[in-house]
Amino acid sequence: MPSAVLFGISVAFGLSVWGIVAWQYIWPALRERPNPENLKPILLLHAFRFLGLAFLMPGVVSPELHATFAQPVAYGDFITAALALLALATLQPAVELC
Repeated sequence: MPSAVLFGISVAFGLSVWGIVAWQYIWPALRERPNPENLKPILLLHAFRFLGLAFLMPGVVSPELHATFAQPVAYGDFITAALALLALATLQPAVELC
């Protein structure tokens, strides 16, 4: 079987399983929380997007990966992670100094 077909099957199964997990466990839990609290798990998930910086590290990805693709992806993921952490910080309750 061609590798492109195997990759497509893998992606389809992954999306299906995560869709079921989200429908059964994540969505009901989010419906019970107030709206600002719903954003925290999503922002925490996007805070892990700093891993895209691995596209810039020699030896981590194939040398055939073009810089015209790798650099925007890497820096875009890094900016997304930084913005997610910033947004998460703004959701935290303000600490009052006594």
